[in-house]
Amino acid sequence: MRGISKQFGRVQALDNVGLSVTSGSIHGVVGENGAGKSTLMKVLYGAYQADSGEVKVNGKAVNIRSSKEAIALGIGMVSQHYGIVPELSMLDNLILGAEPAMVLDKSAIRERAGKIAASIGLNYGNDIWDRDASAISASEAQRLEILKLLWREARIMILDEPTAMLSPKDGEALFGSLRALTKEGATVLLVTHRLPEIMEYCDRVTVLRGGKWIADVPVSETNPEQLSELIVGRTVSVSVRPEPIPAAAPALEVRNLSVARDRGTDAVQNASFALAPGELVGIAGVDGSGQADLFRALLGVTPTREGEVLWQGQPITSRSTSARIELGWRILPEDRLSEAIVSDWSLIDNSTLGLHRLPEFADGGKIRNQERAAFAQKAAEKFGTKHGGLDAAIGGLSGGNQQRFVAARMTESGPKFFMAFQPSRGLDIAATEDLYKAMQERCREGASGLVVSFDLDELMSHCHRVLVMFSGKVIVPPVDADRDLLGRLMVGGEA
Repeated sequence: MRGISKQFGRVQALDNVGLSVTSGSIHGVVGENGAGKSTLMKVLYGAYQADSGEVKVNGKAVNIRSSKEAIALGIGMVSQHYGIVPELSMLDNLILGAEPAMVLDKSAIRERAGKIAASIGLNYGNDIWDRDASAISASEAQRLEILKLLWREARIMILDEPTAMLSPKDGEALFGSLRALTKEGATVLLVTHRLPEIMEYCDRVTVLRGGKWIADVPVSETNPEQLSELIVGRTVSVSVRPEPIPAAAPALEVRNLSVARDRGTDAVQNASFALAPGELVGIAGVDGSGQADLFRALLGVTPTREGEVLWQGQPITSRSTSARIELGWRILPEDRLSEAIVSDWSLIDNSTLGLHRLPEFADGGKIRNQERAAFAQKAAEKFGTKHGGLDAAIGGLSGGNQQRFVAARMTESGPKFFMAFQPSRGLDIAATEDLYKAMQERCREGASGLVVSFDLDELMSHCHRVLVMFSGKVIVPPVDADRDLLGRLMVGGEA
């Protein structure tokens, strides 16, 4: 790819970007949110047409105008959001849109499907193809997406954040499969924010920043610190994992907590754990293990079926969400669009969303506008939120800037206890480090914090200790648990 440029309205998404990838390699593509990574990949896949530049595949210039044309050239893409139909079987999903004939020979299809699966080290029996896709795990769904590309005979595979929903063990297995494919001549383009994956699995890496090409280097000639500086454009000060907190009377204690779900089973099963004052605790686990249900129950949004929650020794299980906010509880929700902001409201109005009844922002029924505006300014400055004015609608901000603002609302509003769900979602490396430093600072001041992330390395780098959720159960490993142990627990393994 040479001289690729793409503009959306007044936004220059790509500006004369080049990308050269060797056949049979795993090539990383990294950059901040908005750097142009996905846009460049979508140009290669035919989802976007470049305004200028050229694309060559196997040395031949091509004009890819659709994903259908990309597939015909052997180019396939798996995005972060899987294109799997849950009502269909795995076999039907595999061939959907690429059926070999009007009348299907299921025996022949199964035979070819088995050979394709074996090519990436999967010894699938015939019965697995009849499973409903709704019943498969995140790692199985990721593999099925890759099998779909191989069914369509893709030799250049674009994977966008492929391990975002996988455990470390499943991630390692996925890359083992990808390496097996490259040995057979396939080429993998890996878009990821996880630099350890780049260092361990990629042959080369291309860095984009602000829609421009910054660097293309062999992985063997760089390191995570250099890559971080290339990605951000300045030296990134990495926070140091805090030492474990000495044993103390818990600030938060959860005893035998169970939360029912609609289907009759418990989304959270008999959970028991505690947080000491000043402690930042992570919760690791594959997405859908009950983390969101636990957070909502702790905040009082979802009722508990049994068990209790104690704050500073006092039971608060039946207290309302607003009562917990008055106690100093703060949250960075999972879905900022539906749970953290009102898109049409200004930054000032959103700065005190959920906090508007607190005495610092209201005097009885009267809003303290000056104090709200001052806090909005403070929140916007904390993590460098880019905005067009505090009176402008927050919906006009990028996702990353919205995340910066609501994260600052949590850390700068005097929390005594805070819960952050995927706090780094939409943030670049520098902003992620700044946010965790702010959370650690609140803990040094005496607050306690609970953080959910699907990135185990992120939790291990910033939290005093890490708990694990698997299938609704909270597991409390030893304080010094290593990555291998935590990874095993995330998929139901033994301690």
